[in-house]
Amino acid sequence: MVSDRVVRKIGNFAFVSCKNLVKVTAPFVEEVGEEAFNNAFNLRHVSFGTGVVVTPLAFLYCPLLEVLAASVGFELDTGDKDKWGCNDPTVAITRFAKWRNQMDDNKEYYNTAICMIRLCHTPITCSRMRASTDDLIWAFVAGPGRDMAELILSFTLGVKVGKGVLREASKEKLLEVGLELRAIRMDSNDYNAGFWGAVVDDEEKVIKGGGRDALMRELVTEENCEFWWGLRKRENGYVYDEYGRYSVNNVVYGRIVDGMVVSLEDA
Repeated sequence: MVSDRVVRKIGNFAFVSCKNLVKVTAPFVEEVGEEAFNNAFNLRHVSFGTGVVVTPLAFLYCPLLEVLAASVGFELDTGDKDKWGCNDPTVAITRFAKWRNQMDDNKEYYNTAICMIRLCHTPITCSRMRASTDDLIWAFVAGPGRDMAELILSFTLGVKVGKGVLREASKEKLLEVGLELRAIRMDSNDYNAGFWGAVVDDEEKVIKGGGRDALMRELVTEENCEFWWGLRKRENGYVYDEYGRYSVNNVVYGRIVDGMVVSLEDA
């Protein structure tokens, strides 16, 4: 939590690759710099003050926030592109964060109101409540034998939009939702593989064969496969492990094959 009133800006690249960062609350920050949370893979909760200015790419490669934004109906494909030509979800995530903050503020307001009603509804004696009404209309709305305070306490307060509140959902559940909503895209397969343990095709369906199959089907670039996974494609179409050329066949590498870590002997 950034609670110091002196801190008015989160600078460029401030939290790049902070993969253990889950929640950020900065009520006095007025500006969020470029790529401030780039690669903050586990970031789920973001809370800023009203009127905050969020620069492009601030939430680049924040997969959990992308899925959470999509789950309440904020379109990720806004037409905004990052400097590499991929979709930049910052606009959608910013709208989601502002909406979520508003819902959280309302929740606190209603929780306070409910607490006050409960206090008023506490019996003074066995026959008389602190809060009650003899008004005929209120009595009619509440129904026979109930007072208005009891009726209000029976309400379920909250707003469910889209998939509802998923901020505490498991990573597996969010992967499922992300695939369903097509928030997990082929053009982000580099970090899809590293974070979700999955790569997807152009229809946002999981490629069962992982990185090898994706490369063979030309759904990811050879440069990215070689850089991220050490996989190279021969002229005959066969994909082999670049690291296997260095006589370390018994070393376990994070190969993305069926979403699992396998040894070179099994790859």
